[in-house]
Amino acid sequence: MIRNKNKINLNHFYKIYNKKVLNKRKHEIIAKMHEQHIDFRMLTAFKNALFDSEELEENHLVPLSVWKELKTYEMLYVLDDVEPLIL
Repeated sequence: MIRNKNKINLNHFYKIYNKKVLNKRKHEIIAKMHEQHIDFRMLTAFKNALFDSEELEENHLVPLSVWKELKTYEMLYVLDDVEPLIL
């Protein structure tokens, strides 16, 4: 579902979903990311930027302003449709 170079592995995510690892909300987020053709490398860069932020608290919290700033820089605007589901 998430692109990695030129390959898309939908079956992997369906297997995870069927094992109840992904709840309905998470499945919806991943499906939306697939529709937006979000690249795995962009997601990884965004995640790394969030966790490298100097404003990271308790090893997993960043202010919304930092989220939005890094999202715009790392993801351009491809995550905009998915953002309400994530937040």
